[in-house]
Amino acid sequence: MEPTQQLPLSPGGPTFDDFDHHTIFEKLINVERTHQLIHEATGRENERISDGDLSTTGPHADVEPARAQTHGLIATDESSKLTAGLSKLEEVRLALRRAFNARARPLIRNLNIMDLPDELLRQIFVLVRSTPRVDDRYYYHWDPFYSEYEKYSSDFKSIENARLSCRRFCNTSSHLLLTRIDVHLNLSSLAHLDEVSRHPIISKGIRSLRVIASYHGSQMVHDISLFASKCIPLFRSRQSPWEPGTEARFDSEEQLKKLMNKARDFVPAWTSFVNTHQEPNDAKGRHAMEALRQGHARYRQLHREQELLVEDGALSQTISAAAARMPKMDRLLITDHHYMKPPLRKKKQDSAWKEKLETPGLWIAEEMAVPAVWQDELLGNSHPPTSLLYELPLAFYRAGTSLTHVNIRISPPLSFCLDLDKEQSSELKLAMENLKYFSFTCHYQHSRYKMPRRDPQDTKNLMDYLAIFLDSQKVERLNCGLSVAVVRKDLDDVEVIGSTFSRLRWSSPRLRCLSLSGLHIHLHELLKVIDRLEPKVTLRLNEIDLLSGTWTEALDAIRMKCAGSLDSQISRISSEDIMVLAREVWTDEEWEDMIEPPYDDDDIDQMNEVTRYITGLRPDNPLRPRGKKDTTE
Repeated sequence: MEPTQQLPLSPGGPTFDDFDHHTIFEKLINVERTHQLIHEATGRENERISDGDLSTTGPHADVEPARAQTHGLIATDESSKLTAGLSKLEEVRLALRRAFNARARPLIRNLNIMDLPDELLRQIFVLVRSTPRVDDRYYYHWDPFYSEYEKYSSDFKSIENARLSCRRFCNTSSHLLLTRIDVHLNLSSLAHLDEVSRHPIISKGIRSLRVIASYHGSQMVHDISLFASKCIPLFRSRQSPWEPGTEARFDSEEQLKKLMNKARDFVPAWTSFVNTHQEPNDAKGRHAMEALRQGHARYRQLHREQELLVEDGALSQTISAAAARMPKMDRLLITDHHYMKPPLRKKKQDSAWKEKLETPGLWIAEEMAVPAVWQDELLGNSHPPTSLLYELPLAFYRAGTSLTHVNIRISPPLSFCLDLDKEQSSELKLAMENLKYFSFTCHYQHSRYKMPRRDPQDTKNLMDYLAIFLDSQKVERLNCGLSVAVVRKDLDDVEVIGSTFSRLRWSSPRLRCLSLSGLHIHLHELLKVIDRLEPKVTLRLNEIDLLSGTWTEALDAIRMKCAGSLDSQISRISSEDIMVLAREVWTDEEWEDMIEPPYDDDDIDQMNEVTRYITGLRPDNPLRPRGKKDTTE
């Protein structure tokens, strides 16, 4: 449209009631574009008039005065037409705008969370999961295999609900559903690992693999009487009606009493069978024996699955294949403590509990087929699968995954059987090249047993195995607890452990924290360890027994390294000089103030006196007799 062209507008103004609302927006754009063109043309005409380009005083006034006068009149007339057209076009634009708003507003959708990009949705779900739930914080606080972050990032239930909301939420939150997967020594657990590793989204969030290496011994497989003797004390512990949450599983106290009465009938029948090796003839006795046979059959099945997985190498192969599909899974956790309760003891299994009232044999099968911890080898159980301690790290390495965290928490077996050949040792060293955190703790899971004398060669093999992890060149945090792995009277074992620690280089430039507990070591060996550490390292020593030398001298050396590191701690140490002070100088309260650990590690005011000295908060050595000069700076 030319700027001076007459616009076809009706004198009464346009009406747009018959306009198609699908094209109103396009027409509005055209009108506004025309409006802009006329506005610009009007501006140019006004500038020409104001500058005198077409006035009678212009450069052609003397030559062609009539022509100049004519041009001036034409310009004035065109400007008037443009101004009039602009005002009418403004009416059209406003009318179109009103019509468009009336038609389009019902079609406009308010923005919501679904309009956010996937990147923001993922960050939102991370914050949702990191919001702690009160009921979960208690559980995670006592789980040693959860990191400090995971202890207070426990709202996985909200992630489960988000995944069920819609497909988009499922795609953006599924990687947060699981951060760790547990594997037991049975086929169903291994199948679950394989299924998770093949999931395209959930597998991306798995960081840790925890292998619960509790096992089913071979002796009870062939001896139902031995199985019954193991079930009796365990079953008695299961029938307490005062266990928290027990009443909530039943509709009434009558249901609870009914099951408890049936349970009490089993124990006398089993006890008679163990003592006489003859099955009871009465109805209750036959019922109890039938339940026992069902439990024993379940135990034999689990033992067969365990042999298939461990002895035939299926466990290592499956874990290696799963690790190859989950490259972010770089943390390995091995324990013999079965954290998961039997299926029928979960709080949400109300219907299952009620069902077992009528079929107690199935209840016995689930409750009594409990795997043993490694320390049960001391009671005559078969040897636990200690080979997993090196087979599992090697499985990760062969899958191309570089482990950064290795955490081993076990009870003491009769023998570790870690006799690695040169090829296995070399391969394990390569597997630990990027190790950042290593923890090995050996402690009793339940009643303390009298530890028999261990084969010195087995202890040497154990220390050679640990040395591979402790001497890693990129490690940042080390924790080693051997309180029940050896006996102090076994001098050969003590010498092997002390010499191993003293010959390690401790040369990782990234080592920030070293924790040692349950050691029997000579002073000169401990001083070698301390001398090789970097300054201001965090050193935590607990239950360290000096076989020779004094802790007075040891504290002076430790202070030289740890002064300024307030996270360092020394507690429950022992030596000849401390025994003398405890007998002749200190009261019980002073003993606690000197070497007992604090209730709250984060409270500086609760530090014991030896810790205050090594961290620089106390100027004098609390173990040095008064009147003697301190030799440290």
